Amino acid sequence: PAGWRLLNIGGVSGDWRIERGVTVISQAQLREHQVEYPDIVGAVDAVLTKPGYGITSECLANRTPMIYSDRGDFAEYMKLVDGIERWMVGVFLDRRDLRKGRIGKALEWVENIGWPAETLDPLADEEITARMDSFLGEAN
Repeated sequence: PAGWRLLNIGGVSGDWRIERGVTVISQAQLREHQVEYPDIVGAVDAVLTKPGYGITSECLANRTPMIYSDRGDFAEYMKLVDGIERWMVGVFLDRRDLRKGRIGKALEWVENIGWPAETLDPLADEEITARMDSFLGEAN
């Protein structure tokens, strides 16, 4: 859509076509330029993905809106969606719309909505260390 630049990180396996207007950035290019995937998540205006533990936590930590589709038979899908809808900016995009490239309305939505008042803030390194020390102490 006008005003948006779409990036595909890592390419697409199989025989999927990449349309005009989509820039493909390979893992090799990321390494060559010393750019980490989480840095990209933090720099973009929105992420278009299927919910998974890694991408959901990266979007939450970076306060990056997520446009998500379903992911088929994935046991934790509904728990992830519950968290997305409660703690961050997320909009569902039907898989048919995604495959047809009809993403304009979802992009407009994430552009115009604010982050929820009740959210999860990332923990500082020291807090994570203290919690892990406590957990490991209890595990022994």
